[in-house]
Amino acid sequence: MYCKNCGAFVDDRCYYCGNCKSPTEKEVHWNAYDKQNTYCFNPNSVNTFDAENDRLIENAEKFSFLSIVLGIMISGIVGMVFSILSSKKLSKIPYKYKMNNLKDVKTIKFLNACGFIISFLRFAYFAYVIAGFFAIVFLMDGMS
Repeated sequence: MYCKNCGAFVDDRCYYCGNCKSPTEKEVHWNAYDKQNTYCFNPNSVNTFDAENDRLIENAEKFSFLSIVLGIMISGIVGMVFSILSSKKLSKIPYKYKMNNLKDVKTIKFLNACGFIISFLRFAYFAYVIAGFFAIVFLMDGMS
Protein backbone atom coordinates (compact mmCIF):
# COMPACT_ATOMS: atom_id res chain seq x y z
CA MET A 1 0.00 0.00 0.00
CA TYR A 2 1.02 3.64 -0.27
CA CYS A 3 0.95 6.31 2.42
CA LYS A 4 -1.95 8.75 2.18
CA ASN A 5 0.17 11.53 3.61
CA CYS A 6 3.45 11.37 1.64
CA GLY A 7 2.84 8.73 -1.04
CA ALA A 8 5.76 6.49 0.00
CA PHE A 9 5.41 2.71 -0.30
CA VAL A 10 4.47 1.10 3.03
CA ASP A 11 4.49 -2.61 3.74
CA ASP A 12 1.02 -4.04 4.41
CA ARG A 13 2.11 -5.21 7.88
CA CYS A 14 3.00 -1.67 9.01
CA TYR A 15 0.86 0.50 11.22
CA TYR A 16 2.84 3.67 10.50
CA CYS A 17 4.66 5.02 7.46
CA GLY A 18 8.44 4.68 7.75
CA ASN A 19 8.93 7.92 5.84
CA CYS A 20 6.58 10.44 7.50
CA LYS A 21 5.42 8.41 10.57
CA SER A 22 1.72 8.97 9.81
CA PRO A 23 -0.70 6.11 10.63
CA THR A 24 -1.72 3.72 7.86
CA GLU A 25 -5.23 2.46 7.11
CA LYS A 26 -4.75 -0.62 9.28
CA GLU A 27 -7.32 -0.74 12.08
CA VAL A 28 -5.83 -2.67 15.00
CA HIS A 29 -6.01 -2.34 18.75
CA TRP A 30 -2.57 -2.13 20.26
CA ASN A 31 -0.93 -1.24 23.51
CA ALA A 32 1.68 1.50 23.90
CA TYR A 33 4.62 -0.90 23.44
CA ASP A 34 3.27 -2.26 20.15
CA LYS A 35 2.59 1.24 18.93
CA GLN A 36 6.24 2.19 19.43
CA ASN A 37 7.52 -0.83 17.51
CA THR A 38 5.28 -0.74 14.47
CA TYR A 39 7.26 1.69 12.32
CA CYS A 40 8.52 0.20 9.10
CA PHE A 41 11.79 1.56 7.89
CA ASN A 42 12.09 3.18 4.53
CA PRO A 43 15.04 1.38 2.90
CA ASN A 44 16.15 4.57 1.20
CA SER A 45 16.45 6.47 4.48
CA VAL A 46 18.41 3.63 6.13
CA ASN A 47 20.84 3.48 3.24
CA THR A 48 21.17 7.25 3.24
CA PHE A 49 21.94 7.20 6.97
CA ASP A 50 24.62 4.56 6.52
CA ALA A 51 26.05 6.29 3.46
CA GLU A 52 26.24 9.61 5.31
CA ASN A 53 28.07 8.02 8.25
CA ASP A 54 30.39 6.13 5.91
CA ARG A 55 31.18 9.44 4.22
CA LEU A 56 31.92 11.06 7.59
CA ILE A 57 34.28 8.20 8.49
CA GLU A 58 36.06 8.48 5.13
CA ASN A 59 36.41 12.25 5.52
CA ALA A 60 37.70 11.90 9.07
CA GLU A 61 40.27 9.37 7.86
CA LYS A 62 41.36 11.66 5.00
CA PHE A 63 41.72 14.61 7.35
CA SER A 64 43.78 12.47 9.76
CA PHE A 65 46.18 11.54 6.97
CA LEU A 66 46.32 15.16 5.83
CA SER A 67 47.10 16.31 9.37
CA ILE A 68 50.15 14.03 9.40
CA VAL A 69 51.36 14.83 5.88
CA LEU A 70 50.71 18.57 5.99
CA GLY A 71 52.01 18.81 9.54
CA ILE A 72 55.34 17.40 8.36
CA MET A 73 55.60 19.03 4.95
CA ILE A 74 53.94 22.45 5.20
CA SER A 75 53.18 23.75 8.66
CA GLY A 76 52.36 22.56 12.13
CA ILE A 77 49.39 24.91 12.33
CA VAL A 78 47.86 23.49 9.13
CA GLY A 79 48.35 19.96 10.47
CA MET A 80 46.68 20.85 13.76
CA VAL A 81 43.74 22.43 11.92
CA PHE A 82 43.18 19.25 9.89
CA SER A 83 43.47 17.18 13.06
CA ILE A 84 40.75 19.27 14.69
CA LEU A 85 38.56 18.98 11.57
CA SER A 86 38.97 15.21 11.69
CA SER A 87 37.86 15.16 15.32
CA LYS A 88 34.80 17.25 14.47
CA LYS A 89 33.84 14.85 11.65
CA LEU A 90 34.25 11.90 14.00
CA SER A 91 32.12 13.55 16.68
CA LYS A 92 29.18 13.89 14.26
CA ILE A 93 28.92 10.11 13.88
CA PRO A 94 26.33 8.48 16.18
CA TYR A 95 27.64 6.31 19.00
CA LYS A 96 25.87 3.19 17.77
CA TYR A 97 27.41 3.51 14.32
CA LYS A 98 30.86 4.05 15.87
CA MET A 99 30.49 0.82 17.83
CA ASN A 100 29.65 -1.07 14.64
CA ASN A 101 32.81 0.31 13.00
CA LEU A 102 35.04 0.32 16.05
CA LYS A 103 38.21 -0.77 14.23
CA ASP A 104 37.96 2.10 11.74
CA VAL A 105 37.17 4.62 14.46
CA LYS A 106 40.12 3.51 16.61
CA THR A 107 42.43 3.73 13.59
CA ILE A 108 41.21 7.22 12.79
CA LYS A 109 41.62 8.34 16.41
CA PHE A 110 45.17 6.96 16.46
CA LEU A 111 46.07 8.68 13.17
CA ASN A 112 44.45 11.86 14.41
CA ALA A 113 46.46 11.83 17.63
CA CYS A 114 49.67 11.15 15.69
CA GLY A 115 48.91 13.98 13.29
CA PHE A 116 48.22 16.41 16.11
CA ILE A 117 51.37 15.46 18.02
CA ILE A 118 53.57 15.64 14.92
CA SER A 119 52.06 18.98 13.94
CA PHE A 120 52.45 20.37 17.44
CA LEU A 121 56.10 19.27 17.61
CA ARG A 122 56.73 20.80 14.19
CA PHE A 123 55.12 24.06 15.34
CA ALA A 124 57.12 24.04 18.62
CA TYR A 125 60.36 23.39 16.73
CA PHE A 126 59.60 26.22 14.31
CA ALA A 127 58.86 28.57 17.24
CA TYR A 128 62.13 27.47 18.90
CA VAL A 129 64.13 28.21 15.74
CA ILE A 130 62.48 31.62 15.28
CA ALA A 131 63.07 32.50 18.94
CA GLY A 132 66.72 31.45 18.58
CA PHE A 133 67.10 33.54 15.46
CA PHE A 134 65.71 36.64 17.20
CA ALA A 135 67.87 35.97 20.25
CA ILE A 136 70.96 35.89 18.05
CA VAL A 137 69.92 39.06 16.24
CA PHE A 138 69.32 40.92 19.52
CA LEU A 139 72.61 39.69 20.99
CA MET A 140 74.49 40.79 17.89
CA ASP A 141 72.74 44.15 17.98
CA GLY A 142 73.63 44.60 21.65
CA MET A 143 77.33 43.88 21.02
CA SER A 144 77.76 46.65 18.50
